[in-house]
Amino acid sequence: MNRVSRDFSLVLMAFLSVSCSAPNTAFKTSADLSLMSGSNREYRLQVGDEIQLKFYLSPELNQDVIVRPDGRISLQLLDDVAAVGLTPLELDRVVTEGYRTELRDPQITVILKKLAAKVYVGGEVRQPRFVEHSGSLTALQAVFEAGGFMDTAEPSSVILLRRLNGDKGMAAKLDLKKVMNAEAEDIALMPSDTIFIPKSTIAEVNLFVEQYITKLIPIPFNVPLQ
Repeated sequence: MNRVSRDFSLVLMAFLSVSCSAPNTAFKTSADLSLMSGSNREYRLQVGDEIQLKFYLSPELNQDVIVRPDGRISLQLLDDVAAVGLTPLELDRVVTEGYRTELRDPQITVILKKLAAKVYVGGEVRQPRFVEHSGSLTALQAVFEAGGFMDTAEPSSVILLRRLNGDKGMAAKLDLKKVMNAEAEDIALMPSDTIFIPKSTIAEVNLFVEQYITKLIPIPFNVPLQ
């Protein structure tokens, strides 16, 4: 196991120990996730999102802004406005109310131009990395974006980590093997989700043989695994 994989595994264990120790935070089912993801939840702005503000009666104030690392956007006449965590409609209301002291009849529309949202795919995939979440992304699509499963992967025991409000989180076990066999529906991901693909049992056995037997016994060890 390389350093990146080891560090990720430690983060995974820490997340699970914290998230699943509280009441009602055990592994969720696919049905639970379906209620919490995809079109069932409104998108909330994140750092790096690009937003366009259109002033229908004052077009000179039109501007494109990017949500800064501190979660705010800079607007003409209003200076800084908190944006992270708001839906575009909620930000629309905040900005419209703010401009009431500057404009007689502020008619403003907030348009989400580009998402900066990403999910992380790690473990037994060919290219562990962040995958862009363009507004519609499933667990299996994210795995394929990361190069697909390695031969040592266990697709039936994929772990999904999802951060909820504040520091709370949840974990779910996904059977992507059934999804690939068209025996189950894929799960829609939410921005900032993390997908972890574990090693298969046979891969763990082979690793054990390599690390604790082959390297310790100074004789050929070619007995095939059953």
